[in-house]
Amino acid sequence: MTRIPNGRVVWTSVCATLVLVALAACNRGRQLQQTNNDTASISPLDAGLPKRKPPVLPKVPFSQQPCQSLSAADEAALKFPTPARTVAYKETSDSLTYDNACRWYSGGTELTLIAYMTQEDYDGTSQTMRSKENVAPTDIPGAFYDRQGYLWFAKNGYYVEVGAGSKSRESVARQVAGKL
Repeated sequence: MTRIPNGRVVWTSVCATLVLVALAACNRGRQLQQTNNDTASISPLDAGLPKRKPPVLPKVPFSQQPCQSLSAADEAALKFPTPARTVAYKETSDSLTYDNACRWYSGGTELTLIAYMTQEDYDGTSQTMRSKENVAPTDIPGAFYDRQGYLWFAKNGYYVEVGAGSKSRESVARQVAGKL
């Protein structure tokens, strides 16, 4: 006798339960053996599922070093207080093997953020979070503001987000776009 979630009682035999447990264990063993023998093959259970694609990773210039986006000369042209401190990190929740974003600080104040994102991030933000109040300048390629104040642009396969903490988001975007 087995009690199921809605409170009803269902009679099951011990033999039927043992057969189901044995069948599941046998089937599981067969799947593990097939996986160990040939990891490239598809098990019969997975045959009807679409193939998994590896995640799309953001394209990051400067040998995947986002903090190289602004040189000392760029920082001087942007009138950043010196010395500016940079902090590289992973902006997306994916388990990236490299940093795709950098923040510039002076003391405890954030000067700017530059993050390299995927086309999917860019398109999704453009479609769902585009600001109707803030209009981006037309001289920055593919530029738009999102509703949180970030400036996004696209150039040569790079999708860039410039942080809301910057007083000069557009100037920062122009500096970076000029290098891509």
